[in-house]
Amino acid sequence: MSKKRSSNAILIGVVGLLAALVALMLLQDSKKGSSTFKEEIVEIDPDAVTAIHLSPQSNGGQEIKIEKDGSGNWTVTDETGATQPGDSSKITSMISMIETIKPQRVVSKNKDKWTEYKVEGSETTRLKVLQGNETTLNILIGKFSVGQPKAPPAGGNLTPQQQMQLQQQQQRPEITSYVRLEGEDAIYAVDGMLSFAFNQGASAFVVVPEPAMEDSIGVE
Repeated sequence: MSKKRSSNAILIGVVGLLAALVALMLLQDSKKGSSTFKEEIVEIDPDAVTAIHLSPQSNGGQEIKIEKDGSGNWTVTDETGATQPGDSSKITSMISMIETIKPQRVVSKNKDKWTEYKVEGSETTRLKVLQGNETTLNILIGKFSVGQPKAPPAGGNLTPQQQMQLQQQQQRPEITSYVRLEGEDAIYAVDGMLSFAFNQGASAFVVVPEPAMEDSIGVE
């Protein structure tokens, strides 16, 4: 009887040890995954942004500098070194869009995939955000993909307006952009067509002068 009890105790001990090892492995995998995936990849204070350096792919990667002067006004310096007054509303909208960049998932941590997703090389748009002398964001914007619309949530008794909104959701394609933080391997998938907003030249951010009004001449 004592031998049987001893065998059972050994068996229970082995099972407990195996369970502890499995739990430890799962915990390590969880920590490894959480250290790779970032729920937030953009951490900026929009009111403290003093400069945005943009290297659009459409501009051959040549840098455009959008900077705030000592008076708090925005200026835009193009790739030739010419400086023009910046359009504050357009630049503020761009900063707001930068804040909305949030990762959905990690697509790959393989450097060999950088070229495929266009987050490295001549087909990449680079975006830097500065707060004083500190670079608070250095991100590479790659390609985008268009997928099938997300299925809307099932609803009960819907009003005609709600039904119309659901139909619009069904018709709206899902657009995903791919980005990478400078110095990191991970490629992130984010919502929206980021290249539409950031793959633009200096002229998209400057003040456009209003056309001169010609004096009307009365005809008798």
